[in-house]
Amino acid sequence: MGLNDEFVDRELDIENTKYAEYDSTVDTLETEGILPIRKIPEIRSANGLGYGLYGKADYHKESGSYITTLYCVFCFIPLIPLRRFRVIPGSSEFYSVTFSKNYNFMWELQLTKNQKYHRNIFLISLAVLVLGLVAELRWGRP
Repeated sequence: MGLNDEFVDRELDIENTKYAEYDSTVDTLETEGILPIRKIPEIRSANGLGYGLYGKADYHKESGSYITTLYCVFCFIPLIPLRRFRVIPGSSEFYSVTFSKNYNFMWELQLTKNQKYHRNIFLISLAVLVLGLVAELRWGRP
């Protein structure tokens, strides 16, 4: 009975050590701007409106992975950067009209400083446009 209890205690110590190592690894990655993926994004676009992955940066030869950005798309133009991911491309599958590419998402990264500027400038411009239209409709031209 004493040997069995010692074995269980050692097993628990090993499990606790594994969790501690995992927690420290996650903390290190988060301080470097690498985040666990909250939710796999829906990558859909219909008639040029929706979401899409754009760009390939920091290609890694061994894994075949690269960093790409999820954008909000309007008229096939990527307008608002939403999130960045490191992905491994999967196989392309042919559907009736278009190719659909599968991705394996490894982890999420923070947007770059330029992408944050891009997003904020676009949203501010959109707010100014909407306020201008509301003012025009409310008070009209003199």
